Amino acid sequence: MGQGSVSKQKLADSEYQFICNKVNDFYGEFSLYKNRANGKLVALINKVDRNSESIKTRINYDHENLLKIYKHQSNKVSDMCSENSYQQFLVEYFPNNIINHKVSENDLYKIIFSINDAMIYCQEQGNEINDLHPSKVLIDDSGTIKIIDNELVQQPLNNFQQVKYSDRTLEYLAPEQLQLFTKQKTQYSQEKANIFCLGLIVVHLITQTEISDYYLEEEINFDLMYKKVYQQFQRNQYSDNLNDLIQIMLQKQPTQRPSYKQLQARKLQIATFDRPPESLTISIQNMQGPDQVLQQGPVELQNSMNMPQQMTLQMPQQIDESLKQRIERAIQQSTKVLEQTEKYQYKSQHQKYTSSETQSDLFKFETIPNPLMPTQQQFNEDRIKNILQKSNEVMTRSRKRF
Repeated sequence: MGQGSVSKQKLADSEYQFICNKVNDFYGEFSLYKNRANGKLVALINKVDRNSESIKTRINYDHENLLKIYKHQSNKVSDMCSENSYQQFLVEYFPNNIINHKVSENDLYKIIFSINDAMIYCQEQGNEINDLHPSKVLIDDSGTIKIIDNELVQQPLNNFQQVKYSDRTLEYLAPEQLQLFTKQKTQYSQEKANIFCLGLIVVHLITQTEISDYYLEEEINFDLMYKKVYQQFQRNQYSDNLNDLIQIMLQKQPTQRPSYKQLQARKLQIATFDRPPESLTISIQNMQGPDQVLQQGPVELQNSMNMPQQMTLQMPQQIDESLKQRIERAIQQSTKVLEQTEKYQYKSQHQKYTSSETQSDLFKFETIPNPLMPTQQQFNEDRIKNILQKSNEVMTRSRKRF
């Protein structure tokens, strides 16, 4: 073990100041250092040498959304029975991930396209991301997104294996991966599963709800998920572009989801905000929990999320035609009852029953429309409330005359 100790001192030389030893789910035990010159944190990771060639390739990665390896060396430790080899990395370290962070719509675009661009790069290097989870999506001091990729973790299990073999709860699995549990499927596309998981990350950031809450055994409760998302779309006035992105990423059928490159092509189509995604930064200061968000009013919420005034986007204000017709029909029926009452001026149990029946029919509304369905099904609640109020007034006068 002495040789390993000497190697550690050699890799983390006088340029770095030792801070402490830490443990996390990805690196296992590692040592935290600070660069004496610029104050940046680095992690000294020891990893069992499984594939030296892939590790050598990883050292040369140059992508802004992947953690940078500053130094590397191979080591061997001998004991009485065997000799084990392992790799040491001195890699960027950022303590903040995106879980429970409140972000603006601009920042959501940045997260989507930064993660997707990193997945494209890793795929081209033969190191496809196989466990896209928000705990592995970090934010550096300038707000840049950083991904912990497979080569840096101690156990590079994919997201399905993480749920099946480890302690991770049932979450961040695509519908086709859930079918592996029931043997309905035996294989799947990791790329298409990653696209679905990227959509789930966006849902988590929008709703501030644990994704595991939407999983029911081998099924995903899309109705609950859509309801939560819809509430936040109404509250924060998210745009159609974001609606469309979520919709295509969360398609149940993998063949209907875009590939990495198809999704990245949509980056050029996002033109609903003044600044392009590349120039956005995510503030990791003064972050507030979901309980504080719920207590804020619309103005306070917009200010706390650093949403620019130009991004106060209105959702399409179109009323569902079938609902409109049903409301108008109910109003006509109640008006007709009122006219008949004024004409004949008498009471009957039948008329009371008719009035009560008309009133109950008036409130037979459909469930809240799916926010991820096309926007023409969304409606203007204010107009509906006005229609209902007028109808109720007619119904009240009708009952008084009976």
